[in-house]
Amino acid sequence: MILSITSQASIFIMSVGLGFFAGFVYDLFRIFRKSVKHPDFLTQLEDLIFWIFVSGLIFYFVLNRNSGEMRFYIILGTFLGMGLYFLTISKPVLAVSIAVIRFITKVLLTMYKMVAFPIRILIRIFLIPVHIIGMRVKKIQKPAKKLLQKPVRYAKIKTHRLARDLKIILTKH
Repeated sequence: MILSITSQASIFIMSVGLGFFAGFVYDLFRIFRKSVKHPDFLTQLEDLIFWIFVSGLIFYFVLNRNSGEMRFYIILGTFLGMGLYFLTISKPVLAVSIAVIRFITKVLLTMYKMVAFPIRILIRIFLIPVHIIGMRVKKIQKPAKKLLQKPVRYAKIKTHRLARDLKIILTKH
């Protein structure tokens, strides 16, 4: 399919915009990496996901805007857009995003501490009687065990006497 120069220029400009968008998406991955620490293999997996996403985006763009014909100026425009993004607004976007995330994290952590503090105090207050009761139970545990074992021994002695007495009575008659 033969395209006019204006439609080729239009597709080139759109591919630059596509590259700009791809650079922004990559910055989202970078923001996530800086906010949440994770191992290297997950970073590589994220890069793979990014490139699969961008490849699908470029494929969809080429299919819809250029009837599926891949042209060099589309690839050039996409990488030019990514380069422009990284040279112009990538650093401020990263700095502002990370600052906002850190601020939100501090606010949420402070709110958590404010809510958790009274709960911890209440738990400690309720644990005092439990601890005291536990100490009392430990003090009476051994004597109570001995006391509870005596009737069992006594019952065994009585049953032995009863069996012996029954045997004597049965043998006499």
